[in-house]
Amino acid sequence: MIETPRPLCRAAAIILAATLGSAFAAADARAASIILTRPTTGPGITPVAGDPVYRYSFQAYLNPGYEIRLFDSITIEGIVGVNGASPTSQPQSPDGGLPADTGWLVNKTVTGTDVWPAGSPAPTVDVANVRFTFAPEAAVPPGTSIPNVGPGLLDLGVFTIDTYADLPDLGPGFEFTFRYVVRAHLLDGTPDTYIGFVTLGTAVAIPEPCSMLLLGLGVAAPAAWTLRRRRRAAA
Repeated sequence: MIETPRPLCRAAAIILAATLGSAFAAADARAASIILTRPTTGPGITPVAGDPVYRYSFQAYLNPGYEIRLFDSITIEGIVGVNGASPTSQPQSPDGGLPADTGWLVNKTVTGTDVWPAGSPAPTVDVANVRFTFAPEAAVPPGTSIPNVGPGLLDLGVFTIDTYADLPDLGPGFEFTFRYVVRAHLLDGTPDTYIGFVTLGTAVAIPEPCSMLLLGLGVAAPAAWTLRRRRRAAA
């Protein structure tokens, strides 16, 4: 075994600490303006109607120190099974917390095709980018925006996108990871672009009580047999 001299260890530790400190400082300086996550009510990919038709749900939050100005946007890329016919749902004005006479304009752009990861044979489906743009629905005052003066996250609501057709069942515990691009502003008016990733999944199957009982018996039986053998050996 080769030992590293202590002075070299200390030097390496100092360099490592400096490197990590710089990385964390860069990460802090490059905070996300808008964060997309799974919704608080579920894993993010759920069957709705059909055979099934799948719904992708994204919870959006605006970080403190940022605002969404007119024509800022949230773009989710590479959504499998989505095209121009896919239904969407987005927070509404004013009940959805948006300023009066504003809303989210939706644009769906097909970027190619991919194989749906289920079914036999697995169907080939469209893949699309979906952009939600904060836009006026009528005449609005100049400077209309959605600001977050802090200190906590501002909940922007849930955005949903459905597949355009019935697609084979993905099964429990399946996940998709999507890249998203958000264009927003700092509170001082500086434009800001952020690229992030969000992972959505299907629900995880919960074992039935009978299955849990059998599993418990399967674990308990060998333990009981071992204990019985030990007792016999002691006798």
